[in-house]
Amino acid sequence: MRGNRGFAGRQSVSGARLVVAGMDRRGGATGVDRAGPESTARAIREQLPWMLSVSRALTGSRDTAETLVQDTVVRALPHVERWIDSPRPYLRRTMTNLHIDDLRRRRLIEFVPEPERHDSRSDTIGDVDLRLDIARNLELMPPLLRLVLIHRFLEDLSTGQVAELIGQTPGSVRRLTHQGLTLLRRSSLGAAAPSLSESDLR
Repeated sequence: MRGNRGFAGRQSVSGARLVVAGMDRRGGATGVDRAGPESTARAIREQLPWMLSVSRALTGSRDTAETLVQDTVVRALPHVERWIDSPRPYLRRTMTNLHIDDLRRRRLIEFVPEPERHDSRSDTIGDVDLRLDIARNLELMPPLLRLVLIHRFLEDLSTGQVAELIGQTPGSVRRLTHQGLTLLRRSSLGAAAPSLSESDLR
């Protein structure tokens, strides 16, 4: 099933600490009251290993990843009745939005709209070696390329799903994917990695 592979189960985390921290910061959130504190805590605990792994890949730092996960939990708690039956898509969107907001605040990314173009290339993903190469070389990627490659290949989302997730056109996602894979191929071949600034992505 798409979207259920990727990082799930790769890394353990002290779930109780993050869940309790998030709930304590929100107190008696109405959404939690309606969904039930025990059901809410259980749903979040089940997603925490995946959340921390994705967050670690996005941020490149365990400390920053834990902060992003905790902020995601805190942001999601008041709306738990919307996602309690299917947590992952809502938590993924919340985490991605928080991460993009942080990158923009630090002026590390800037999205530039581009016209949609027809593209007949296949949108399927099946190269296990490619997934492994991406996972091993995330630190080489500028933040925006890292974000797109993680969701496209490691989270196994389609181009359209990534475009909707980050608020861009499918054409922009294809362009960024191509740039990320080009950078990956050059590094895999031992060539000097190109210096990519966000202005290069416009």
